[in-house]
Amino acid sequence: MFRDYVDEAVGAIEDDAVKRNLTVLFDKKLPALHAQPREKALQTMKGYLYRKGYEPGIVFAYCDGRKSDFPAGEAEDQKAAADLAKVKRRLRDSKLDGYALKAKLVSAMMNKGYRYETIKRVMEESETDAFENDRV
Repeated sequence: MFRDYVDEAVGAIEDDAVKRNLTVLFDKKLPALHAQPREKALQTMKGYLYRKGYEPGIVFAYCDGRKSDFPAGEAEDQKAAADLAKVKRRLRDSKLDGYALKAKLVSAMMNKGYRYETIKRVMEESETDAFENDRV
């Protein structure tokens, strides 16, 4: 009976220490990941914490709880639009057009860590902007 109380108290101390250590490591690594897309930054962070020896379940739960610390929404779309423009400039001299060019753009953006939904949305906005600029 007394042993159960001791085990519970030790478990509580360990949980607090683990959370403090995760917070220190997370906050230390976070600035280096702001240039990455949200999903890639999350995966990088999880891998970093796994390699430090933390249990996958604990890392997953902790990172999901801190997901809002990573850029998302408009900030990620702006980053994706800038990266898409860079990829387009790089592929400008290639002989690709139509479907092949679009497939190459999507592949390059996915290699950078963007999710397909984000890529599709940014590409559609880019095409809409180009269409409107041509009309003016």
